[in-house]
Amino acid sequence: ADPQGLVFSPLLVLLMLLPERPSVVWFDGCVLLHLLVGGIGMLALTRRFQLPSAASLLGAMVFIAGGAASARLQHTPIVLAYGFAPWVLLFCARLVERANPVDALGLGLAAGAMLTHPVQATYLLLLAAAGFGVASYARRWRRIGATATLRLLGSGVLAGAVALLVAGPQLAATLAFLPLSTRAPYTFDEVAANGVAPRVLATMLWPNVDGVLAGSYTGNGDVTESFLHFGTVALVLVAGFGVAALRQPTTRFATAYFATAAAAGLAYALGGHTASLGLCWMPAGTFPGWPEGMAIGQHGSWNRRPHSGYKVIYVPLADGKPSGPPVDVLTGFLSAEATAYG
Repeated sequence: ADPQGLVFSPLLVLLMLLPERPSVVWFDGCVLLHLLVGGIGMLALTRRFQLPSAASLLGAMVFIAGGAASARLQHTPIVLAYGFAPWVLLFCARLVERANPVDALGLGLAAGAMLTHPVQATYLLLLAAAGFGVASYARRWRRIGATATLRLLGSGVLAGAVALLVAGPQLAATLAFLPLSTRAPYTFDEVAANGVAPRVLATMLWPNVDGVLAGSYTGNGDVTESFLHFGTVALVLVAGFGVAALRQPTTRFATAYFATAAAAGLAYALGGHTASLGLCWMPAGTFPGWPEGMAIGQHGSWNRRPHSGYKVIYVPLADGKPSGPPVDVLTGFLSAEATAYG
């Protein structure tokens, strides 16, 4: 999927040029090689945090073959970007500890390789890595000094320049061809309604919960698919070993940062409440040309920026189930300063 995200993928393109007539099997092997590269990076990263060898090896194996990777194998650019993520984190940690051009070059190459795959996972992973770097510096800034800080800033500029040099052709081509895309545009509200919702949080506990409860899931019902993919077992392990990791000085900071980042992501997945206080079923044709559906009046949330709600929406239904994203019917209840009228 998403082949447009592979055109300038540096390692993949290089590997695909090696055989005279590369096959699908060769392509699959090249993709899996990226996971191996990521596993090696995860091994190096966890060893830098002074984890025991067995724990580091287990972490690398989970990174390579765990649910996060296997669930996205059909979206190749996501897997390729995922494979470079541990190296970005590793070079971030090394640079904050001691800024130098070699690690800056490594960070730039790894981040640039990720940026050649312009998919959502790339931006989220790089955002997490940037936060990790900033938090690592904030933890040390009193002891670093002005000279080391300037050296670190210079290394950051070098890393950014290298990343843009590596990813520049892909990003430029993406922007150039964007107006020719045949995909319909989606508003943020449409995306958030389907991707940022309490049911998304529920998939952390049961990955197939949405399809199962809707009665539309027809895949394998084996317990390993539902509970060993990422859900309950993984959360229990994280809760148990996370407490132990917080007690260890060598792993305390990294554990606290990624636990905080995960908690922020979960809180965001819950979304802001819209206070949907009024619902009215509308038969087909009530609105000319519209199917049956539910009109919903949303009072809105006053303690969220930006505000959510403050409108009347229409949810189309088919066989008693939502058949499309919500449609705004009546808006304009907020001023330009985000003050509610009435």
